[in-house]
Amino acid sequence: MKKLIALAFVLLTSAVIAPPAQASVGPLACRLHFKMKGGGFQVIVGHFKLRGVGHLDCVNAWGETESHKVKVTLGGHPIAARVGIGHLHMYGVTGSIGLGEGIDDVFGRYLVVGGKAAIGLGVGASFAIQNPFNGVNMNVSLSGVTGFGAEVGISSFKIQHLCD
Repeated sequence: MKKLIALAFVLLTSAVIAPPAQASVGPLACRLHFKMKGGGFQVIVGHFKLRGVGHLDCVNAWGETESHKVKVTLGGHPIAARVGIGHLHMYGVTGSIGLGEGIDDVFGRYLVVGGKAAIGLGVGASFAIQNPFNGVNMNVSLSGVTGFGAEVGISSFKIQHLCD
């Protein structure tokens, strides 16, 4: 009986005193391939929004990889420090680096500074930082653009699970 009580005591105290499992927080590198379309008219006030889908692939410092199909949205605020006019189709690649436990830390809203323009064919480029309440990620984007129009300024970029 004494041995049974001693064994129970050892098991209970080892579960309470044992250190927690280490979380794999560290550098996270991601690549997002996307295509979006949309447009509108905005000179500080107005509506200019691009929506689409993409594929997000991430790898952490330990070599673990994850990937998801995602929804992406650029813009959409009725008051923003930007000028946008026309209708655009955008096809691009975004490279991202940040700190996190996994791909879920990449989802959320980003503040974007950039521009894009097309008269038939065009290009776009941007730099984004994730809202610090969601995580710490930065990304750089290059894209090919078709359509007629331009957009330049500060905007928002949102990455969501495709099922949201």
